[in-house]
Amino acid sequence: MRLLLASLLFFTLFPHIASSQEGYSLELKQAEDLLARGKRARARGAFEDILDAFEEEAPEDRPVPKERVRALRGLARIQLETGHFEEALVLLERANKIAKDEWTQLLEAQVRSRLGQYEKSLSLLQPLLKKKGLEPGFELEGLFHRYLWEEAIGHKKQAAATLEKVLEIGETRSLENPRELLWFAKALIAKGGGENLQQASALLIEATKKDPRLAEAYVSRGDLLYLVYREARGYPSGESEYKRALRFCGEVEGALVGLFRTRKGNFLLDYGKTLKFLERALALNPRSVPALVARGSQRINDRAFESARRLLQKALSVNPRHKRALAEMAAVSYLTYRNKDYARFRKKVEVLDGNAFLVDSILGTHLVALYRFPESLPFFAMARREHPGDYDTLIASGKGLIYSGKPDEGARFLQESKKVHPGFVHPWRDNQLLLQKRINEEYQLYPQGHFLLVLRPEEKGVLFPYLTMTYEKAWRELGLKYGVYPDCKVRVEDFERFGDFSVR
Repeated sequence: MRLLLASLLFFTLFPHIASSQEGYSLELKQAEDLLARGKRARARGAFEDILDAFEEEAPEDRPVPKERVRALRGLARIQLETGHFEEALVLLERANKIAKDEWTQLLEAQVRSRLGQYEKSLSLLQPLLKKKGLEPGFELEGLFHRYLWEEAIGHKKQAAATLEKVLEIGETRSLENPRELLWFAKALIAKGGGENLQQASALLIEATKKDPRLAEAYVSRGDLLYLVYREARGYPSGESEYKRALRFCGEVEGALVGLFRTRKGNFLLDYGKTLKFLERALALNPRSVPALVARGSQRINDRAFESARRLLQKALSVNPRHKRALAEMAAVSYLTYRNKDYARFRKKVEVLDGNAFLVDSILGTHLVALYRFPESLPFFAMARREHPGDYDTLIASGKGLIYSGKPDEGARFLQESKKVHPGFVHPWRDNQLLLQKRINEEYQLYPQGHFLLVLRPEEKGVLFPYLTMTYEKAWRELGLKYGVYPDCKVRVEDFERFGDFSVR
């Protein structure tokens, strides 16, 4: 009893000794929690206080090397999240000089990948994955990043083998760590297939229950739900997952870009509000390549080609090997008749990917958005030759064909997309297939002059002479005014139900 009282009195009188025995683990945990909540300024201050203690405190009260490395890694992550990639590398170099640590080297590899240094990232990662006794989550996280970086440089066979290794580990090991659940789920999504996607969704929910601050799990599930349901009414919403990330984790780049993507195609939503999500992403990280590319791509569809070029150039100044940025730059070069630039950027994608599928699919999609429907068709045909079963390309091909006056051919590609991903919901596609079915059942085609009129038979007596006269007059007057006459018959569909019409 006397010994216990003496011990309590000793640590009451000399609390710094008790504190030094515990080290800085509590302070580090608090700083890391602040960072996970998106409180970056406060987290930065807390990490810096720990590093300052090494200079200011007595030797027995200083943070040990592992604690200093952890603090430097926290500061580097803040720099990574805010786009200061070079500053992050400086901090990680300091950490490596104090003590080498696999998490520090993995973070360095991630930073370098943001700059397009994929081979360097892989060279840093490979030795780490050969180590024995890695911490829970490290092996799966490291392997999944290896898969991403092998894909980025076109090493598709190696990437496929790496992905299979992640899946094998996930299926044979009991996973408890939320980060392990996250990376296994991301591998299942990359593999695809209905059962894999359902399992991934459940794993991501479990991961966020175990760690409500795991921002990437919310973002990954948001991406998954948008992929499968496209924000269709009555189905699970990707937008809700992105908003959970923002609620629990502060400003999250992936969630903000995701919110822009899910909302931009919905013309019933306030576009100004939609755009603010991208502005917030760029306020957090002015060098966010996904945000810059998303904004640049949208500016192409707005016909603001020079603005799009500037945004894409900025993205490529950060990561000159980002495949989507290169493909978008090829598209805007084509649309502005910069033929040499178009060929140059197309070639860069071919070097990285082994083909120009991404260029053809993206350019075709932009041409459809710009109402240049027939011009899009050869690009979609080239894209399908490389990847016959690409879901988005099949739907975009169907749209291009339908709006080029080839509805039956377009509907075949839309039906094909349903076979590629059974159960996926795509409101535009599903509505178009219903519309085409109704047209085929209830309407008839009546060729006349320069037009193909699609009318309900019972309305032909009234509408046929009126529409023929109206459209032939428009043909003459508009052709004379603009100096352009279509080199094919124009299909006009007059819909009874909506009092609307479609010209293709």
